[in-house]
Amino acid sequence: MTAVLQRIQVVLRLGKPRIALMVGITSFVGAVSGPVPGGSVYDVLGITLLTILTAYGSAVINNYLDRDVDVLMKRTRGRPLVSGEFPAGRALRLGVLSVVISVFSIFLLYGILPAFLAFLAFVSYSILYTLYLKRNTPWASVIGAVPGAMPPLIGYSAIAGSVGIEALLLFLILFVWQPPHFWYLAMMLEGDYRRAGIPVLPVIYGRGFTRKLTLLFSILMVPAFLLPCVFKIAGSGYCYGAGILSIVWAFVSILAYRGRISSRGAFLISNMVVLAVFLLFAFELVRPF
Repeated sequence: MTAVLQRIQVVLRLGKPRIALMVGITSFVGAVSGPVPGGSVYDVLGITLLTILTAYGSAVINNYLDRDVDVLMKRTRGRPLVSGEFPAGRALRLGVLSVVISVFSIFLLYGILPAFLAFLAFVSYSILYTLYLKRNTPWASVIGAVPGAMPPLIGYSAIAGSVGIEALLLFLILFVWQPPHFWYLAMMLEGDYRRAGIPVLPVIYGRGFTRKLTLLFSILMVPAFLLPCVFKIAGSGYCYGAGILSIVWAFVSILAYRGRISSRGAFLISNMVVLAVFLLFAFELVRPF
């Protein structure tokens, strides 16, 4: 029984479960944030789980394609394909099968738009970002923010049949959040990326420039958080909550820029802040099923 549980744990680790969970939460918020003609709790849970499966398969393929650089980085040497805990060929088949099943199921259950968005997110992340952008440009995190911001669009379009303003604002929040979130990680693990030959911003342009750009994008998160209030699609609960979170995040960003908070601390806080904003959004905008 212990061996079976360990095997399951390895299979789950292949798909970067924390990222997959974040994808699921943001897809869920997208699904419940707009009009839901004919929608049900089962529809919302279905698209959430299928989006998680797409993210899982994409991450497995990402791990397969990245195993040559993962072996050079301390942070990633323990991944199953690097450590030999799981065969690479089997992982590739698992990843492809997961993506095919999820995208095809989304198409059958919810239509061509969410299926296309899910497939586009997979291709742009697992292929374009992993094979080309990440290895060739320090601006990969900006361009690569597009697939990372797509889960709310997938969830919303599956339920509403279109992409509305709520989904677009959620997309914008995630898009602006991802570059500084990654740059904090890049500064924290600069030595790893340098060893692996990955041209992240601090490796190419230095920490000073990276800190300035990270602060700029971090401050841009504040208006992004408050746009639902400007467009009057969020209630007072969200607006007050997002306002407080914006002040907290701006303060954290300035402290991180001045070196009073570590890159690791800012990285972790950025996760909590954006998650709190999304949960506030869902709480304010959820419609009865």
